[in-house]
Amino acid sequence: MFNFKCSRPILFLTLLLFSFTTFGQNQTKIDSKEILKLIEEGNKTLDTTQKFEKYRRAFFTSKIFGKDSIISLSTIKISDLKRKMGEPDSAKYYLMDGIKKISNNSEKTKLYLSLVSILRQEDKRDSALYYLEKSAYNSKYIEDVPLLSRINIVTGNFWFYEQNFKQAFRYYSKSDSILSQDSEYKVSTNRAQTLNYLGYAVRVSSGYQKAIQYYLDARKIYDNLEKDKVYHEINVSLAQAYINLEQYEEAMQLLNESIAYNKAKGFLNAYSYNLIVRGFGYVKMKDFEKAKQDYFEYYDVVQQMKSSILIARAKEYLGYFFYESGNLKESERYYKEALTYYEKTNKKKLQLDALESLIKVNKKGKQYDNLIQLYDTLLTRKKSYEEENIEIQTRELESKYQAEKKEQQIQLLQAKNETVEAQKTNQRNLLLGGIGITTFAGVFLFFLFRNRQKTNKMLRELDTAKSNFFANISHELRTPLALIATPIQEKLQKKNLSVKDRKEYDLILRNNNRLIDLVYQFLDLSKLESGNLKLKVTETPTRNF
Repeated sequence: MFNFKCSRPILFLTLLLFSFTTFGQNQTKIDSKEILKLIEEGNKTLDTTQKFEKYRRAFFTSKIFGKDSIISLSTIKISDLKRKMGEPDSAKYYLMDGIKKISNNSEKTKLYLSLVSILRQEDKRDSALYYLEKSAYNSKYIEDVPLLSRINIVTGNFWFYEQNFKQAFRYYSKSDSILSQDSEYKVSTNRAQTLNYLGYAVRVSSGYQKAIQYYLDARKIYDNLEKDKVYHEINVSLAQAYINLEQYEEAMQLLNESIAYNKAKGFLNAYSYNLIVRGFGYVKMKDFEKAKQDYFEYYDVVQQMKSSILIARAKEYLGYFFYESGNLKESERYYKEALTYYEKTNKKKLQLDALESLIKVNKKGKQYDNLIQLYDTLLTRKKSYEEENIEIQTRELESKYQAEKKEQQIQLLQAKNETVEAQKTNQRNLLLGGIGITTFAGVFLFFLFRNRQKTNKMLRELDTAKSNFFANISHELRTPLALIATPIQEKLQKKNLSVKDRKEYDLILRNNNRLIDLVYQFLDLSKLESGNLKLKVTETPTRNF
């Protein structure tokens, strides 16, 4: 009999547990919606402090209640904001924290790629390569087409900034192949952007003329799409090509359109880049007043962005502007300020670029004392940079070897597990295959032999017919030629024949004899082919020849 008194505590605990479970599930749903709402509010606000606060709350809430996709989204939002605020270390902290909380390969890979972009900007090449390799490994388990494309784009960007344009082109092409084979993404912003990147790689390696076709193909995709930020990126790429080809009117029209768009949308990175490209165009046009406005506007924008590396690059750009406009003193000042920053941050490749620019300025200004010191510094640092590159390449090869070795070991273990079952299947397949191949080979050889016999028979018949034809023709020709020769010979024996007639008859006889010789040659050839003409060997003194 059921004891109600004893079962009441159990019933109470069951109901309590069910209530907590239901509450937890509902809470997760509610908080996921709340997180998305916070992110959306952060996207809409222009105030950086409020934006950060919204994203921060979304990030910490997502770590408790959110799914992997929500954690990934909130992490990327807050890390991107931190990057724009000029705090890359803080951005990396949020990304690393997010990676620890995520187990899904696709979402984790998104964070890896964001991390690679920061590490590349900081010149942390080895670390960037490490996360690219992890992304490439994860791609084996990813079916998300845009993400697969992005893995190749980010990898291509890495090699592009390493100035390995062949490798960059290879990865951009992989991305294009992935997108073009998918009906949903064949005509998409993703593919247009990929074609734009292909244009970058081709532009540097093969020139602007070839790159233009990729840019135009990218723009053509937008015939069926709404024009967005990527469309204006393509415009700027095309404008750069036109500037290089001295088609300034077309270039400025594209740049003015993109600058207006990016400024209105508040896309500071794109806006600042557009300014520097237009400024470069004005320098090429020798319109230094307008160029100066764009270069200093760029400088002001990157200062607002609080990015030290971009500020240093802005000073390099100003150095270039003043060099081209003839103010060598100001040019040297800005190049030196950029070099000082690169020295403090140990950016060796950028140091070499700045030193080469300073050498160019001092050459033009004929400051030979400075030149000797600058050349010495350049040679010393170039040697150090090359040695460091050799060490990096060595480490990369060792790392690659170790990764490949581990992968081979994993594959070997998997192969051993599959070998036992595979052996039986293989033996049976080999037996059936052997029988099938033997049968097929026998039938093939039989038909081949039969066809060859038929072919040989037809060839023999053809040869016989040919020989008979030549023999018949020769006999037919020999008789009339002989009949022609006899009366000619009789004419030539007459003594009262004029000199002119004798010459003509003699010519006729010679040609007649020549035709008879040819007829006999045909007959000999016919006998030779039929086997009736045999070689007769006789001894003849060599002196006769």
